[in-house]
Amino acid sequence: MSSVPEGRRGSRVEVCPLSLQQIGQKFWLQTLRGWLRLTPEPAGLWQLQRYLAQLPAALRAEMLHTALAPADTRDQLTNTALALLSAEVVVHRAVYLSFPRPGQPPAADLRLVLRHGDGLRHLTVYVPEDGAETRRLLRELTLTCGRLRRLQLLGATDALLKVVSWQCPLLQELDVSGCSGVTDQGLRHLAVAAARREQPQPPPLRRLGLQKTEVSVDGVLELLETLPLLESVACSQTVALLEQLDVSATFGLRELPEFQATGAHLRNFAALCPHLSSVTLVFQEAGVSLQDLALLPHLQHLTFRCKEPYLLTQQELGATLWRLGHQLRTLAISGDVYETIDVAQVAVYCPGLEVLKLPSLTLSDGEAARALTAGRGPLLDRLHTFEYDCLSGVTASWGRDVAAEAAALRALLRRAGRLTTVRCRPFPLVDDDLETILEHNPLAELEVLEIGPAQLGLRGASTLLRRCPSLCRLGRVKTWHGIGLLDIVALRSLARALSRANQVRIL
Repeated sequence: MSSVPEGRRGSRVEVCPLSLQQIGQKFWLQTLRGWLRLTPEPAGLWQLQRYLAQLPAALRAEMLHTALAPADTRDQLTNTALALLSAEVVVHRAVYLSFPRPGQPPAADLRLVLRHGDGLRHLTVYVPEDGAETRRLLRELTLTCGRLRRLQLLGATDALLKVVSWQCPLLQELDVSGCSGVTDQGLRHLAVAAARREQPQPPPLRRLGLQKTEVSVDGVLELLETLPLLESVACSQTVALLEQLDVSATFGLRELPEFQATGAHLRNFAALCPHLSSVTLVFQEAGVSLQDLALLPHLQHLTFRCKEPYLLTQQELGATLWRLGHQLRTLAISGDVYETIDVAQVAVYCPGLEVLKLPSLTLSDGEAARALTAGRGPLLDRLHTFEYDCLSGVTASWGRDVAAEAAALRALLRRAGRLTTVRCRPFPLVDDDLETILEHNPLAELEVLEIGPAQLGLRGASTLLRRCPSLCRLGRVKTWHGIGLLDIVALRSLARALSRANQVRIL
């Protein structure tokens, strides 16, 4: 087995020691996971929960936050931390649960939530089959978790939507995308429950995901008329509805699903939805221009996908960012983009950017590049999610300037100090570049790192584990050219041996 290096030759990587509180959290989590792994269905589960309830609520809440990070984890080992639940512990991280099939008993994590899930705010529930027993379980779950804010229901039907609409009065986001059992009748249940609920304030439901369901345009129209404060109804029927309506009608929608970008569309949608702040555009016809985005004065989240390589030019993108960049929070570009995108220009024109997704990178010479590399100004201070995928549509025959990509990526990672999620495909940097970046920017809040294919080796991976204290997920390691299977085993051993408060998943 390969030995894990300490860092550069002749140097020593410093690791911040854990506090006494973090040591206690790590001990309790490891003990709890080890005990429940040996006995997945312990007879003394409630006795264990009552014993752990003697710990301070703030300590248990912090331990749950650490155990459930990152938010896209769905394994049973993560849910063993739910034994720390109690009514006074508030959990904002996503919790993933699965209902049993008819005739089978519920799993231990579901039983814990059914009894002590008062503080949960975000749930994702998978329902394999609808029936009387499933509805009873969902009614008990929503009654216990009555203060839910976000719910994703996989396998939902109209009957299950009726239960949710009456049992979750504080629900703000509901996602039933991909559920063919949801029809207009389910939308009527949501509207009737909101209209009959006695409360001085309007219903808090703001976002509704209905992609790939069986709802119709008339059902969406009836829902928007009943719930005028809805900010997002994510389904293709929403776009079809707006295309059919007269301009005299107005809605409170702030977000629209993907639609084909034309000047007529943007002009009509801006009149129907005056508060529109988030759009997803598709460029596939000649004559489409980003200048039409000036019709949306409140635009904050811009996502567009190019289906023709030459529809997006660097000059047009720069002019658009110059006009709207000061208010943008999200910029996501994908598809066939022939010209490379100057990351320095994006950083200077969009100082408040929080999410950045690009299909190409470069770092041109100029005042913007000098400002980014010299560290002048609050550039990329709010950026928490960065994704770079040059394989999203560009063919290999066009070629890539790998040196320019590496320079742009180095400059961005050295400046963005609040990054929590980084995904790059491919990753043009090497081990020495990673060590130089982490010396200037330790990436203390980084939780998810998925990079590859890459020319990285064992030294770069061990540096990431030592320098990034919040790292929870290190993905695509098998695509690194300098790492073998035995090296991955050594990395997992190193992650367990380091003084870290959380557990690192190396995939």
